[in-house]
Amino acid sequence: MMSYLIKSGLCLSILVLFYYVFLEKEKMHQFNRFYLLASILFAVIIPLFTITVQPINTAINNQEQLYINFTTVNEAQNNNFDWLIVLYTSYALISLILAVRFVKNLLSILKKASCSQKIKENNIYLVLIEENILPFTFLHYVFVNKCQYNNCKIPKELITHEIAHATQKHSIDIIIIEAIQVFFWINPIIYFLKKAIKLNHEFLADNCVISTYKNTTKYQHLLLESISSSQKHYLASNFNYLLTKKRFIMMHKKSKQQWLWLKKTAVLPLIATLIFVFAERIIANPVIIDSSLKQNENTTNDISTTKDIKDKLKKVNKLKMEYDTLAKPKKIMVYRDKKDPKKSYVSYTDENDATIVKKMSKLTKKEISELPPPPPISKKLSRKTPSKSLLNELKNSDKYAIWIDDKKVSNSTLNTYSNSDFFSYFGSFVHKNARSKKNPQEYQYFLFTNSYYANNKKTPIIPPPPPKN
Repeated sequence: MMSYLIKSGLCLSILVLFYYVFLEKEKMHQFNRFYLLASILFAVIIPLFTITVQPINTAINNQEQLYINFTTVNEAQNNNFDWLIVLYTSYALISLILAVRFVKNLLSILKKASCSQKIKENNIYLVLIEENILPFTFLHYVFVNKCQYNNCKIPKELITHEIAHATQKHSIDIIIIEAIQVFFWINPIIYFLKKAIKLNHEFLADNCVISTYKNTTKYQHLLLESISSSQKHYLASNFNYLLTKKRFIMMHKKSKQQWLWLKKTAVLPLIATLIFVFAERIIANPVIIDSSLKQNENTTNDISTTKDIKDKLKKVNKLKMEYDTLAKPKKIMVYRDKKDPKKSYVSYTDENDATIVKKMSKLTKKEISELPPPPPISKKLSRKTPSKSLLNELKNSDKYAIWIDDKKVSNSTLNTYSNSDFFSYFGSFVHKNARSKKNPQEYQYFLFTNSYYANNKKTPIIPPPPPKN
């Protein structure tokens, strides 16, 4: 999620910056309105695009060290406090507060419209209220002071301005940007975007007034007289915050059509560049480890040390990698991203020798059932006595599956042992698609007693995770 928010924020920043530099000063307000709204959509969906790339051809042929390295990473990560939970909880709480504020303001305006006297003009309702306010618009309601309206003290140009807001449905744009702000409040560019959208609405309404009354100077004087008034409703179109100077300049602005078309078409390569830069990359036809590879082959002198494997993993988009071999004569590679599990994916060959690449989250139940646990690993034991606290922790049968001397045992069996009874141990995390109803625990630990080591100084075999149902 964090990666998505960063990419989305960068996309929106670039799109808004392009607007301020190239589009805002041009008299193409309808196009700019579409561009600003589309910027929100593009910022949301561009990070979701995927681009298939060719992998770096890297051969890895020592299976057991790859799996042990993967296990070590899991153990190190699981010992750290998950600050992401705190971060996401805080983010959601602030979003909830903003959502309540948004709904409260929305209901406040609608309540005011429903409780006040209304005059219908075509499809627009003039809402007469007692408060001493400037005219403002929300949806198809134009709010005006009742006394001023009855005494004909509201200039017709200002009424026309607000009716233009209502007929062009500018409030819909404001509601959209306010709703987006609830979820993307952390991105400061949202506030610049909202400001640009509201100013563009004023350009559109001003243009409607000028084309109707043909008197720009008089209209500008009316605007200057209105600036000193205040307004309460942040969801409504009003005069308070407006950059009046920009509006006055825009009223006299004349742009060449050729120049406008050039700027409009420049948006297309901008979008294409953003997709290329921020889209998610998926490796096509990743390197396959042959299931016929034998563990007993003398590969210890090959390029299979832990350091070499780490270097190779970095070349594959920094993904943590492990493998499985199917019982059938198939080939499979599972790429796992430890920071974002949703990016993990699987590559395998089907019955027709076609290469299938899918995200882990998109696998069918049948495909998941064909993925066996990692194969047994040969590992030379070294002295690694578990601590007393670890041994007590492993008694938790809800969290840990336990093997002692290559045999699956209940967690309560550990009550008959002390930590000094064990010569060595290994542990690993068990992914959801490798768990079973019989052994649903998240972790598996293999303990080897001193007597086991004395009688079996040969290489022991660490069992794989429980088979899937």
